[in-house]
Amino acid sequence: MCNVQRRIYSTAGLKGKYQMHKERQARIRKRMKEGGMDHLALFIGYSLYYFTGLKMLAHERPMLFIISPGEENAAFLANIEADSVKAVLTEPCKIYPFTDEAGYEHVFAGLSKDLGLAGKTIGIEYLGMRIQEYEIIKRHAAGAAFVDATDAIAELRMCKDKGEIENMRKAAEITEKALEAALPVIRPGATEKEVYKELKIQMLKHGSGQLWKQPIVTSGPRTAFPHSKVSDRVIRSGDLVMIDTGASYGEYICDLTRTFAVEKVEDEFRKVFDIVREANAAVEKNAKPGMNAEEVDRLARDVIESKGYGKQFIHRLGHGLGLEGHEPPYMVRGNKLKLLPGMTFTDEPGVYLAGRGGIRIEDDVVVTESGLDYLTGFSRELMVLG
Repeated sequence: MCNVQRRIYSTAGLKGKYQMHKERQARIRKRMKEGGMDHLALFIGYSLYYFTGLKMLAHERPMLFIISPGEENAAFLANIEADSVKAVLTEPCKIYPFTDEAGYEHVFAGLSKDLGLAGKTIGIEYLGMRIQEYEIIKRHAAGAAFVDATDAIAELRMCKDKGEIENMRKAAEITEKALEAALPVIRPGATEKEVYKELKIQMLKHGSGQLWKQPIVTSGPRTAFPHSKVSDRVIRSGDLVMIDTGASYGEYICDLTRTFAVEKVEDEFRKVFDIVREANAAVEKNAKPGMNAEEVDRLARDVIESKGYGKQFIHRLGHGLGLEGHEPPYMVRGNKLKLLPGMTFTDEPGVYLAGRGGIRIEDDVVVTESGLDYLTGFSRELMVLG
């Protein structure tokens, strides 16, 4: 699983990035060997960035990055991307560019011949590989077998190093400052869209990178929907308002949810808020390395079930996060994965009363040698606004 004793490399400057990507690629090559993979084919996405530093936009032109057993990799891409890719890569890589006019089939055929892909076992991410690129490999690598490399990659990405954690901590700081700045907009007569707009503006004002998610802003009965797009609904006195949002920093993200009341609070909602807060705190107090993910989920679920709202806690406790908003590990019943130092996940219990409203409190945490360190610190008290 996670090698928590591995060296920590600074990402400052080309030298630090070279060391970081070299070490990450060495570790995935070890996993490839253990998993019987001769090559690993990556499409544009978070894993490509993790191993290479490449951030690219997916479009109709195909792209593949091949990590092979030796030290030289291969990149198959449109010629217009070649120079920008060369400028980023820190590890040896042979570029196989194609043009729109000449097409790409013969170029990938050459790559396949050079690497000897025919008859080999090729790892791909089943959740991340496009059918277009998969079919290109199949056409030009006769007899190749494909295996899912998702778990092998996830094992490396789950445990964050010091630099990754600090980026996530900074993303949390930005998120909290932006949320605080946007709170005055939450008042009777404002719409969900107005709050949504102000929140996005404040995220960017306070230093967020590209927003990895569109903020979830719901009010009144719509807070009973855990996930919902923003609407034109007008906020009223007595409403709950739920905000689920997050900034990014250095490509790493925050995921924070808080539920607010507008001017006044129904007695049952105040009671439910206290229950959800207690469930959130039970995880903070009791989760520790060596527990499995199911046990962490149970810490919060036991609190909510004991208060009679178990059927209204309709989702898992939390999910991993880092480069992506949802990634392993998942805090859910049936998951026996053990917590290890460096893992990051969300602590987000919620109770949802259909047709009336819901309450969720979400924090981001990192597993330490002795317990949990909460990256988010926004108040968990019930705030009455407006």
